[in-house]
Amino acid sequence: MVSSQNSWHWDGHRLEARPAPAGIATGPSGELWGFDATSLVHWDGTAWQPQSEPFPDADQGGWRVNAIFPTGNTVWGVGGNVVKWDTGKPSTPDLPAPAQGFFGPDYYELTSVWASSPDDVWACGGTQVLHWDGHAWHRFHLPGPRLVAIAGSGHDVWAVGDLGVIYHLRGPDGRR
Repeated sequence: MVSSQNSWHWDGHRLEARPAPAGIATGPSGELWGFDATSLVHWDGTAWQPQSEPFPDADQGGWRVNAIFPTGNTVWGVGGNVVKWDTGKPSTPDLPAPAQGFFGPDYYELTSVWASSPDDVWACGGTQVLHWDGHAWHRFHLPGPRLVAIAGSGHDVWAVGDLGVIYHLRGPDGRR
């Protein structure tokens, strides 16, 4: 169980409060990953252990992570950008330019990420979906309200937004 300040761990005899990360996700083998304000963390069965260098400029609010998704030894994170952790060191891949908004250039405010493998990663936020095909990121601009979550199975991906909007994206090219 996780609250806003602590995770609660039952050791078979007593319930103990422990500091909790800001968000958590389960990897394909059941391992538990999390993130806090400054870095990626991993649950070792007893405590949250730092797994990365601190985010660049984290103490000045430089990076912000809204969600993570582990795929084997790679963990993807999204926020105002995409963050990839391969060996504990965070990196930001090049993204295509955001869609042009009604009031000028839009920007990425990504809220969710899902991956079927390290080479098939999907992220969404605003009215945009991003797809990593193992070589490059591709952007899809979808009409309608703000997208808040993305998930899938194989090449079937679902993006869910405000007002009950659901988009079904098929295949690596994101056909609707």
